[in-house]
Amino acid sequence: MIHLSTVIMAAGQGTRMKTKKLKVLHSVGGQTLVEHVVSLAQKMKSHQTYLIVPKNHEAFKVVFDQTKNKNNVPKYVVQSEQKGTGHALQCALKAISQTQGNLLVLSGDQPFVSAASLKKLVAIHQKNKAAVTLLTTCMEDPFGLGRIVRDQQGELVRIVEEKDATKDEKALNEINVACYVFDLAFVQNNIGKIKNTNKQKEYYITDLITLALHKGLVVKTYTTQDVYESFGINSQEQLSMANDLFYFRQRQECMTKGVALIGSEIFIDAGVSIARGVRIESPCYIKSGSRIEEDVSIEMGTTIKSSVIRHGAIVKAHSYIDHSDVGPECQVGPFCHLRPQAKLLAKAKVGNFSEVKKSTIGFGSKVNHLSYIGDAHIGSGVNVGAGTITCNYDGFNKFKTILEDHVFVGSDTQFVAPVRVGKGAVVGAGTTVTKNVSKNSLVISRCYQKEIKNWVKNRQKNK
Repeated sequence: MIHLSTVIMAAGQGTRMKTKKLKVLHSVGGQTLVEHVVSLAQKMKSHQTYLIVPKNHEAFKVVFDQTKNKNNVPKYVVQSEQKGTGHALQCALKAISQTQGNLLVLSGDQPFVSAASLKKLVAIHQKNKAAVTLLTTCMEDPFGLGRIVRDQQGELVRIVEEKDATKDEKALNEINVACYVFDLAFVQNNIGKIKNTNKQKEYYITDLITLALHKGLVVKTYTTQDVYESFGINSQEQLSMANDLFYFRQRQECMTKGVALIGSEIFIDAGVSIARGVRIESPCYIKSGSRIEEDVSIEMGTTIKSSVIRHGAIVKAHSYIDHSDVGPECQVGPFCHLRPQAKLLAKAKVGNFSEVKKSTIGFGSKVNHLSYIGDAHIGSGVNVGAGTITCNYDGFNKFKTILEDHVFVGSDTQFVAPVRVGKGAVVGAGTTVTKNVSKNSLVISRCYQKEIKNWVKNRQKNK
């Protein structure tokens, strides 16, 4: 196998985005633009990925956190001054120790380039032992873009910019996508020969293609039929268009796999897995890192973030599920909030206006109404009455509440943690539990009811 390294251009400031954030750190489909491209390099089985970054590149280290994914961390190459794509490649070559093999060069702001196209690009490059092979596409209106000029045999002659093109050349509709495969030795031997004799005083990668053609070396192309692979993001408008396209494609892919989507306002991020037989109502947002298993039903107004919804579960309307695990055949909502580390075992229910945080709800247990369960372990077959609260925080530390199997909790109950209620115990409505409760016991802490007969009449008479 020929050694393949990848260089990703990601040093542009993106001033047209009108934000302080670097351009490639804006998101499409729940992932930054540059994450999409780094993932692409991984799919190409690149031996090493070099990310060209500006001097102020600390934000990249947050995105590619080694503690989260050691295999997804590129090697940073700093381009301290932005002098063009050719200059960025010069910076990268200083970090590349290999002298043989191929070099894949990608743009960090093109999230729709496909691995399929790049694999064909590399295959054509290797088959023809080319100095450089570039990706092209054809579009109806390529105004403002560089054109691919070919000879009568269909071979690449040159790339001409719009401002330099003749009338006939402007009529051409094939453009350069700005994805390249280079012979590494060719680049290393010739990168110093490109000049910055242009209005911008910048060094351009395309000058390497011109140089290869002048030397009579082999230059090849692969033309993708998907014009959106050339889509680069340079403004907020283009970013919005890219998100629209991304989510449209995600919906199309899901439906081809047997997912029922009711309405178009359904947003499925990159890195989401949805099995067949799932039904999702619009509007709905399923964020990165989520997995939805077979036969799950998700009703309108729901947001699911980095969570697992297991087979047969029902998520009712307007629920928010964050870093949680909803077990098989569970029921959540409506208007339910599952916060990080909430875990529902099979057939558990958490109902309307209830919140669960860092707690396990056991098999078949119910937290149906207006309750807060935090830092708790609830066993199987437990009924938690409306308005129940686990008082888990004393202002300094968090403490745990444990309800063993088959506990019955009446409405308007507070558990002042740390506290344990034994198996089969009953907690009367309105009770504040401050001490452990033995199994099969009844615990009540409410005041005795007192009735004063004719109190209202006497009060009125006295007035």
